[in-house]
Amino acid sequence: MHKNLIFLLVCLLLSCRKPANIALQLDSPIPVISCFYTINKPFLLQIGYTYNGGESPKWESAATVELFENDVSKGIFTYTDSGKYALNYFPITENKYKIAINIPNYEKIWAEDILPNPPVIADAYYTLGKSYIQIGSESGPAFDFYAEIKNTNAANDFYEEYLKSQFMADGYWQDAAPFYWYKSMIDNPILLAEGDLEYYNALGVSGLVFSDKLFNNKTTEFLVKSLYYNDLQSYKPENHRYYVRLNAVSQNYYFYKKSWLIHAFNQASSVEIQSDFFSFIQLGEPVELYSNMKGGKALGIFAGYNMSQKQYTYVP
Repeated sequence: MHKNLIFLLVCLLLSCRKPANIALQLDSPIPVISCFYTINKPFLLQIGYTYNGGESPKWESAATVELFENDVSKGIFTYTDSGKYALNYFPITENKYKIAINIPNYEKIWAEDILPNPPVIADAYYTLGKSYIQIGSESGPAFDFYAEIKNTNAANDFYEEYLKSQFMADGYWQDAAPFYWYKSMIDNPILLAEGDLEYYNALGVSGLVFSDKLFNNKTTEFLVKSLYYNDLQSYKPENHRYYVRLNAVSQNYYFYKKSWLIHAFNQASSVEIQSDFFSFIQLGEPVELYSNMKGGKALGIFAGYNMSQKQYTYVP
Protein backbone atom coordinates (compact mmCIF):
# COMPACT_ATOMS: atom_id res chain seq x y z
CA MET A 1 0.00 0.00 0.00
CA HIS A 2 1.33 3.43 -0.90
CA LYS A 3 2.13 5.51 2.14
CA ASN A 4 2.08 9.28 2.12
CA LEU A 5 4.41 11.38 4.18
CA ILE A 6 2.45 12.65 7.14
CA PHE A 7 3.38 15.49 9.45
CA LEU A 8 2.55 15.03 13.10
CA LEU A 9 1.53 18.17 14.99
CA VAL A 10 2.74 18.12 18.56
CA CYS A 11 1.90 21.24 20.57
CA LEU A 12 3.90 21.65 23.77
CA LEU A 13 1.34 23.84 25.47
CA LEU A 14 2.31 24.27 29.08
CA SER A 15 6.03 24.40 28.47
CA CYS A 16 5.59 27.44 26.20
CA ARG A 17 7.04 25.77 23.14
CA LYS A 18 5.78 26.17 19.61
CA PRO A 19 4.17 23.36 17.58
CA ALA A 20 6.62 20.83 16.14
CA ASN A 21 6.02 19.06 12.84
CA ILE A 22 7.22 15.46 13.09
CA ALA A 23 7.50 13.42 9.90
CA LEU A 24 6.02 9.91 10.08
CA GLN A 25 4.88 7.25 7.66
CA LEU A 26 1.17 6.67 8.35
CA ASP A 27 -1.74 5.43 6.26
CA SER A 28 -4.47 7.61 7.79
CA PRO A 29 -4.77 10.41 10.37
CA ILE A 30 -4.55 9.35 14.01
CA PRO A 31 -5.09 11.41 17.19
CA VAL A 32 -2.22 13.37 18.70
CA ILE A 33 -2.55 14.37 22.36
CA SER A 34 -0.34 16.87 24.20
CA CYS A 35 -0.40 17.91 27.85
CA PHE A 36 2.43 19.14 30.10
CA TYR A 37 1.23 19.99 33.60
CA THR A 38 2.78 21.59 36.69
CA ILE A 39 1.83 23.10 40.03
CA ASN A 40 -0.03 26.42 40.23
CA LYS A 41 -1.43 25.99 36.73
CA PRO A 42 -4.72 24.36 35.66
CA PHE A 43 -4.64 21.42 33.27
CA LEU A 44 -4.59 22.29 29.58
CA LEU A 45 -4.63 19.64 26.87
CA GLN A 46 -4.79 19.67 23.08
CA ILE A 47 -6.01 17.03 20.64
CA GLY A 48 -5.21 17.13 16.94
CA TYR A 49 -4.51 14.68 14.13
CA THR A 50 -1.60 13.79 11.93
CA TYR A 51 -1.92 15.57 8.61
CA ASN A 52 -0.43 15.71 5.13
CA GLY A 53 2.29 18.26 4.49
CA GLY A 54 0.81 21.46 3.12
CA GLU A 55 -2.57 20.91 4.77
CA SER A 56 -3.98 22.86 7.69
CA PRO A 57 -3.93 21.32 11.18
CA LYS A 58 -6.93 19.15 12.05
CA TRP A 59 -8.33 19.56 15.56
CA GLU A 60 -10.67 17.37 17.59
CA SER A 61 -13.59 19.28 19.13
CA ALA A 62 -15.98 16.48 20.19
CA ALA A 63 -13.84 14.46 22.60
CA THR A 64 -14.67 13.77 26.24
CA VAL A 65 -11.61 14.11 28.48
CA GLU A 66 -11.68 13.10 32.15
CA LEU A 67 -8.95 13.64 34.76
CA PHE A 68 -8.16 11.21 37.57
CA GLU A 69 -5.98 11.91 40.61
CA ASN A 70 -4.82 8.75 42.39
CA ASP A 71 -7.64 6.92 40.55
CA VAL A 72 -10.31 9.38 41.76
CA SER A 73 -12.14 11.45 39.14
CA LYS A 74 -11.50 15.18 39.37
CA GLY A 75 -13.71 16.36 36.55
CA ILE A 76 -14.34 16.63 32.82
CA PHE A 77 -12.33 19.02 30.64
CA THR A 78 -14.16 21.82 28.82
CA TYR A 79 -13.49 22.39 25.12
CA THR A 80 -12.33 25.90 24.21
CA ASP A 81 -10.94 26.16 20.66
CA SER A 82 -8.35 24.74 18.23
CA GLY A 83 -8.44 21.31 19.86
CA LYS A 84 -7.80 22.72 23.35
CA TYR A 85 -9.48 21.35 26.47
CA ALA A 86 -9.15 22.96 29.91
CA LEU A 87 -9.88 21.87 33.48
CA ASN A 88 -9.64 24.34 36.36
CA TYR A 89 -7.86 21.91 38.66
CA PHE A 90 -4.32 22.31 40.02
CA PRO A 91 -2.04 19.27 40.33
CA ILE A 92 -0.41 18.29 43.62
CA THR A 93 3.18 17.13 44.03
CA GLU A 94 3.80 13.34 44.09
CA ASN A 95 0.24 12.49 43.07
CA LYS A 96 -0.50 10.23 40.13
CA TYR A 97 -2.61 11.69 37.33
CA LYS A 98 -4.43 9.99 34.50
CA ILE A 99 -6.37 11.29 31.52
CA ALA A 100 -9.06 9.21 29.84
CA ILE A 101 -10.06 10.36 26.36
CA ASN A 102 -13.13 9.28 24.45
CA ILE A 103 -13.33 10.35 20.80
CA PRO A 104 -16.52 9.49 18.85
CA ASN A 105 -16.11 6.28 16.83
CA TYR A 106 -12.64 5.71 18.24
CA GLU A 107 -11.17 3.38 20.82
CA LYS A 108 -10.61 4.87 24.29
CA ILE A 109 -7.20 6.49 24.86
CA TRP A 110 -5.50 7.01 28.19
CA ALA A 111 -2.17 8.05 29.73
CA GLU A 112 -0.82 8.59 33.23
CA ASP A 113 2.12 10.26 34.95
CA ILE A 114 3.24 11.72 38.28
CA LEU A 115 4.19 15.23 39.39
CA PRO A 116 7.74 15.12 40.84
CA ASN A 117 8.86 16.97 43.96
CA PRO A 118 10.43 20.39 43.25
CA PRO A 119 14.21 20.20 42.79
CA VAL A 120 16.63 21.71 45.32
CA ILE A 121 19.16 24.32 44.12
CA ALA A 122 21.59 24.59 47.03
CA ASP A 123 23.64 27.48 45.65
CA ALA A 124 24.14 29.55 42.49
CA TYR A 125 26.86 32.11 41.75
CA TYR A 126 28.86 33.46 38.81
CA THR A 127 32.23 35.05 38.37
CA LEU A 128 34.49 36.29 35.60
CA GLY A 129 36.53 33.38 34.27
CA LYS A 130 40.33 33.44 34.49
CA SER A 131 41.00 32.47 30.91
CA TYR A 132 39.70 32.95 27.37
CA ILE A 133 37.53 30.25 25.81
CA GLN A 134 36.74 29.22 22.25
CA ILE A 135 33.13 28.46 21.26
CA GLY A 136 32.79 27.69 17.59
CA SER A 137 34.44 30.50 15.65
CA GLU A 138 34.20 32.95 18.56
CA SER A 139 36.61 33.41 21.44
CA GLY A 140 36.99 35.73 24.38
CA PRO A 141 36.63 36.05 28.15
CA ALA A 142 33.74 34.25 29.77
CA PHE A 143 31.63 34.17 32.86
CA ASP A 144 31.64 30.96 34.88
CA PHE A 145 28.19 30.02 36.16
CA TYR A 146 28.09 27.56 39.06
CA ALA A 147 24.93 25.88 40.34
CA GLU A 148 24.76 23.24 43.07
CA ILE A 149 21.93 20.75 42.73
CA LYS A 150 21.05 18.69 45.78
CA ASN A 151 19.60 15.24 45.09
CA THR A 152 18.22 13.50 48.18
CA ASN A 153 16.13 10.81 46.53
CA ALA A 154 17.47 7.27 46.17
CA ALA A 155 15.21 6.65 43.18
CA ASN A 156 16.09 7.77 39.67
CA ASP A 157 15.29 11.44 39.04
CA PHE A 158 15.23 13.52 35.87
CA TYR A 159 15.83 17.22 35.33
CA GLU A 160 15.68 20.04 32.80
CA GLU A 161 17.93 23.08 33.25
CA TYR A 162 17.57 26.59 31.84
CA LEU A 163 19.60 29.74 32.24
CA LYS A 164 17.79 33.04 31.95
CA SER A 165 18.77 36.66 32.36
CA GLN A 166 17.38 40.17 32.75
CA PHE A 167 18.94 43.53 32.00
CA MET A 168 18.28 47.02 33.30
CA ALA A 169 16.91 49.45 30.70
CA ASP A 170 15.14 52.75 31.27
CA GLY A 171 14.92 52.01 34.97
CA TYR A 172 13.15 48.62 34.57
CA TRP A 173 14.28 45.02 34.60
CA GLN A 174 13.57 43.41 31.24
CA ASP A 175 13.89 39.79 30.11
CA ALA A 176 16.84 39.16 27.82
CA ALA A 177 16.84 36.84 24.83
CA PRO A 178 16.71 33.11 25.65
CA PHE A 179 19.99 31.61 26.79
CA TYR A 180 20.89 28.93 24.26
CA TRP A 181 23.38 26.20 25.05
CA TYR A 182 25.21 26.60 21.75
CA LYS A 183 26.57 29.90 23.09
CA SER A 184 28.10 28.11 26.06
CA MET A 185 30.83 25.69 26.94
CA ILE A 186 29.66 22.89 29.20
CA ASP A 187 32.31 20.93 31.07
CA ASN A 188 30.35 18.48 33.21
CA PRO A 189 30.44 14.68 33.02
CA ILE A 190 26.77 14.42 33.95
CA LEU A 191 25.66 16.49 30.97
CA LEU A 192 28.27 15.05 28.63
CA ALA A 193 27.13 11.53 29.52
CA GLU A 194 23.68 12.26 28.10
CA GLY A 195 25.28 12.19 24.63
CA ASP A 196 23.04 14.79 23.01
CA LEU A 197 24.75 18.16 23.50
CA GLU A 198 25.37 18.34 19.74
CA TYR A 199 21.60 18.49 19.17
CA TYR A 200 21.18 21.50 21.49
CA ASN A 201 24.15 23.22 19.90
CA ALA A 202 22.99 22.64 16.32
CA LEU A 203 19.35 23.56 16.93
CA GLY A 204 19.86 26.38 19.43
CA VAL A 205 17.49 24.76 21.94
CA SER A 206 17.30 25.85 25.58
CA GLY A 207 16.24 23.52 28.37
CA LEU A 208 18.80 20.74 28.71
CA VAL A 209 17.49 17.42 30.10
CA PHE A 210 19.56 14.96 32.14
CA SER A 211 19.20 12.20 34.72
CA ASP A 212 20.77 11.79 38.16
CA LYS A 213 22.52 8.58 37.17
CA LEU A 214 25.93 9.99 38.13
CA PHE A 215 24.86 11.93 41.25
CA ASN A 216 22.00 9.94 42.73
CA ASN A 217 21.40 10.92 46.37
CA LYS A 218 24.27 13.46 46.24
CA THR A 219 24.94 17.17 45.70
CA THR A 220 26.66 18.05 42.44
CA GLU A 221 28.01 21.26 40.94
CA PHE A 222 27.25 22.33 37.37
CA LEU A 223 29.58 24.69 35.56
CA VAL A 224 28.58 26.56 32.42
CA LYS A 225 30.96 29.01 30.70
CA SER A 226 29.34 31.74 28.64
CA LEU A 227 31.03 34.32 26.42
CA TYR A 228 30.23 37.95 27.09
CA TYR A 229 30.39 40.47 24.29
CA ASN A 230 30.13 43.88 25.92
CA ASP A 231 32.15 45.69 28.53
CA LEU A 232 32.34 44.07 31.95
CA GLN A 233 30.36 46.83 33.65
CA SER A 234 27.20 45.92 31.75
CA TYR A 235 27.27 42.47 33.37
CA LYS A 236 27.62 43.66 36.95
CA PRO A 237 24.65 42.86 39.24
CA GLU A 238 23.31 46.40 39.11
CA ASN A 239 22.89 46.07 35.34
CA HIS A 240 22.26 42.37 34.75
CA ARG A 241 20.60 39.50 36.60
CA TYR A 242 21.10 35.80 35.91
CA TYR A 243 18.93 32.91 37.05
CA VAL A 244 19.12 29.14 36.96
CA ARG A 245 15.78 27.46 36.43
CA LEU A 246 15.65 23.76 37.22
CA ASN A 247 12.69 21.54 36.42
CA ALA A 248 12.23 18.18 38.07
CA VAL A 249 10.59 16.23 35.26
CA SER A 250 8.95 12.84 35.04
CA GLN A 251 10.55 9.94 33.23
CA ASN A 252 7.98 10.31 30.45
CA TYR A 253 8.97 13.97 29.99
CA TYR A 254 12.67 13.02 29.88
CA PHE A 255 12.29 10.27 27.28
CA TYR A 256 9.97 12.40 25.14
CA LYS A 257 12.32 15.39 24.95
CA LYS A 258 15.37 13.26 24.19
CA SER A 259 13.57 11.55 21.30
CA TRP A 260 12.25 14.91 20.09
CA LEU A 261 15.79 16.34 20.03
CA ILE A 262 17.13 13.50 17.89
CA HIS A 263 14.24 13.80 15.47
CA ALA A 264 14.49 17.60 15.20
CA PHE A 265 18.23 17.32 14.61
CA ASN A 266 17.76 14.75 11.84
CA GLN A 267 15.08 16.84 10.16
CA ALA A 268 17.15 20.02 10.28
CA SER A 269 20.61 18.60 9.65
CA SER A 270 20.57 19.24 5.90
CA VAL A 271 19.18 22.79 5.97
CA GLU A 272 20.39 26.08 7.39
CA ILE A 273 19.55 26.46 11.08
CA GLN A 274 17.16 29.35 11.65
CA SER A 275 15.86 31.03 14.79
CA ASP A 276 12.51 29.28 14.40
CA PHE A 277 13.58 25.77 13.50
CA PHE A 278 9.97 24.52 13.49
CA SER A 279 9.47 26.37 10.20
CA PHE A 280 11.93 24.14 8.37
CA ILE A 281 10.90 22.06 5.41
CA GLN A 282 11.08 18.66 7.08
CA LEU A 283 14.03 16.67 5.73
CA GLY A 284 16.19 13.80 6.88
CA GLU A 285 15.29 10.43 8.36
CA PRO A 286 12.42 10.54 10.89
CA VAL A 287 12.92 9.13 14.39
CA GLU A 288 10.07 7.54 16.30
CA LEU A 289 8.94 9.94 19.01
CA TYR A 290 8.42 8.64 22.53
CA SER A 291 4.72 8.45 23.40
CA ASN A 292 2.96 7.32 26.58
CA MET A 293 -0.51 7.12 25.05
CA LYS A 294 -2.23 3.75 25.58
CA GLY A 295 -5.44 2.10 24.43
CA GLY A 296 -6.51 3.22 20.97
CA LYS A 297 -3.92 4.00 18.31
CA ALA A 298 -2.68 7.47 19.19
CA LEU A 299 0.49 9.50 19.67
CA GLY A 300 1.45 12.14 22.18
CA ILE A 301 2.65 12.96 25.64
CA PHE A 302 1.09 13.50 29.07
CA ALA A 303 3.81 14.51 31.52
CA GLY A 304 4.39 16.49 34.71
CA TYR A 305 7.19 18.79 35.86
CA ASN A 306 7.98 20.92 38.92
CA MET A 307 10.15 24.04 38.87
CA SER A 308 12.64 25.76 41.17
CA GLN A 309 14.51 28.97 40.35
CA LYS A 310 17.45 30.73 42.00
CA GLN A 311 19.25 33.95 41.13
CA TYR A 312 23.01 33.71 40.56
CA THR A 313 25.03 35.78 43.02
CA TYR A 314 27.92 37.72 41.45
CA VAL A 315 31.31 36.96 43.03
CA PRO A 316 33.97 39.53 41.96
